[in-house]
Amino acid sequence: HLADIDHNYRLSLSEFRHVFFEFDRNHDKSLTSDEFLLDWQERCLGSSLEGVILFHHLDVDRNGHIEDTDIPWVMNYFDGNLDGVVGQAEFVTTWLKLIRSPHGRR
Repeated sequence: HLADIDHNYRLSLSEFRHVFFEFDRNHDKSLTSDEFLLDWQERCLGSSLEGVILFHHLDVDRNGHIEDTDIPWVMNYFDGNLDGVVGQAEFVTTWLKLIRSPHGRR
Protein backbone atom coordinates (compact mmCIF):
# COMPACT_ATOMS: atom_id res chain seq x y z
CA HIS A 1 0.00 0.00 0.00
CA LEU A 2 2.90 2.36 0.66
CA ALA A 3 4.17 1.94 -2.89
CA ASP A 4 0.81 2.12 -4.67
CA ILE A 5 0.80 5.85 -5.38
CA ASP A 6 -2.33 5.87 -7.55
CA HIS A 7 -4.17 3.39 -5.24
CA ASN A 8 -5.16 1.01 -8.05
CA TYR A 9 -3.77 -2.08 -6.23
CA ARG A 10 -1.11 -2.52 -8.93
CA LEU A 11 2.48 -1.34 -9.01
CA SER A 12 3.89 0.17 -12.18
CA LEU A 13 7.58 0.39 -12.98
CA SER A 14 7.65 4.03 -11.83
CA GLU A 15 5.98 3.08 -8.53
CA PHE A 16 8.56 0.31 -8.04
CA ARG A 17 11.36 2.83 -8.62
CA HIS A 18 9.75 5.35 -6.31
CA VAL A 19 9.37 2.97 -3.38
CA PHE A 20 12.92 1.65 -3.57
CA PHE A 21 14.47 5.06 -3.78
CA GLU A 22 12.44 6.29 -0.82
CA PHE A 23 14.81 4.03 1.15
CA ASP A 24 17.83 5.82 -0.39
CA ARG A 25 18.72 8.08 2.52
CA ASN A 26 21.57 9.97 0.86
CA HIS A 27 19.69 10.30 -2.48
CA ASP A 28 22.57 9.00 -4.59
CA LYS A 29 20.29 6.61 -6.55
CA SER A 30 22.18 3.66 -5.09
CA LEU A 31 20.44 1.86 -2.25
CA THR A 32 22.85 0.10 0.11
CA SER A 33 21.87 -2.78 2.36
CA ASP A 34 22.43 -0.52 5.38
CA GLU A 35 20.02 2.11 4.03
CA PHE A 36 17.47 -0.52 3.08
CA LEU A 37 17.59 -2.37 6.40
CA LEU A 38 17.47 0.81 8.48
CA ASP A 39 14.30 1.97 6.74
CA TRP A 40 12.91 -1.58 6.73
CA GLN A 41 13.21 -1.73 10.52
CA GLU A 42 11.99 1.84 11.12
CA ARG A 43 8.87 1.17 9.05
CA CYS A 44 8.29 -2.20 10.76
CA LEU A 45 7.97 -3.95 7.39
CA GLY A 46 9.03 -7.33 8.70
CA SER A 47 11.84 -9.05 10.52
CA SER A 48 15.46 -8.10 9.92
CA LEU A 49 16.01 -11.49 8.33
CA GLU A 50 13.17 -10.88 5.87
CA GLY A 51 14.70 -7.51 5.00
CA VAL A 52 18.10 -9.09 4.36
CA ILE A 53 16.54 -11.82 2.22
CA LEU A 54 14.59 -9.30 0.18
CA PHE A 55 17.57 -7.00 -0.32
CA HIS A 56 19.75 -9.82 -1.60
CA HIS A 57 17.05 -10.98 -4.02
CA LEU A 58 16.57 -7.43 -5.29
CA ASP A 59 20.27 -6.77 -5.80
CA VAL A 60 20.16 -8.41 -9.21
CA ASP A 61 23.79 -7.86 -10.21
CA ARG A 62 25.05 -8.71 -6.70
CA ASN A 63 27.13 -5.54 -6.38
CA GLY A 64 25.86 -4.70 -2.90
CA HIS A 65 23.53 -1.92 -4.10
CA ILE A 66 20.06 -1.71 -5.57
CA GLU A 67 20.32 0.68 -8.47
CA ASP A 68 18.02 1.89 -11.21
CA THR A 69 19.30 -0.87 -13.51
CA ASP A 70 18.08 -3.51 -11.02
CA ILE A 71 14.49 -2.24 -10.86
CA PRO A 72 13.19 -3.55 -14.23
CA TRP A 73 14.55 -7.01 -13.37
CA VAL A 74 12.90 -6.84 -9.94
CA MET A 75 9.64 -5.77 -11.55
CA ASN A 76 9.74 -8.73 -13.95
CA TYR A 77 10.48 -11.08 -11.06
CA PHE A 78 7.31 -10.01 -9.25
CA ASP A 79 5.19 -9.62 -12.42
CA GLY A 80 3.96 -13.20 -12.74
CA ASN A 81 1.77 -12.67 -15.79
CA LEU A 82 4.22 -10.20 -17.44
CA ASP A 83 1.57 -7.56 -18.08
CA GLY A 84 3.86 -4.70 -17.04
CA VAL A 85 2.33 -4.14 -13.61
CA VAL A 86 2.52 -6.07 -10.35
CA GLY A 87 -0.86 -6.82 -8.84
CA GLN A 88 -1.38 -7.30 -5.14
CA ALA A 89 -1.75 -11.08 -5.51
CA GLU A 90 1.43 -11.30 -7.62
CA PHE A 91 3.38 -9.35 -5.04
CA VAL A 92 2.14 -11.41 -2.10
CA THR A 93 2.66 -14.72 -3.90
CA THR A 94 6.22 -13.85 -4.90
CA TRP A 95 7.01 -12.45 -1.45
CA LEU A 96 5.81 -15.64 0.24
CA LYS A 97 7.92 -17.75 -2.14
CA LEU A 98 10.97 -15.64 -1.26
CA ILE A 99 10.65 -15.92 2.49
CA ARG A 100 9.72 -19.61 2.36
CA SER A 101 12.48 -20.61 -0.06
CA PRO A 102 15.48 -22.59 1.25
CA HIS A 103 17.57 -19.41 0.86
CA GLY A 104 15.00 -17.55 2.93
CA ARG A 105 15.33 -19.90 5.88
CA ARG A 106 19.03 -19.45 6.52
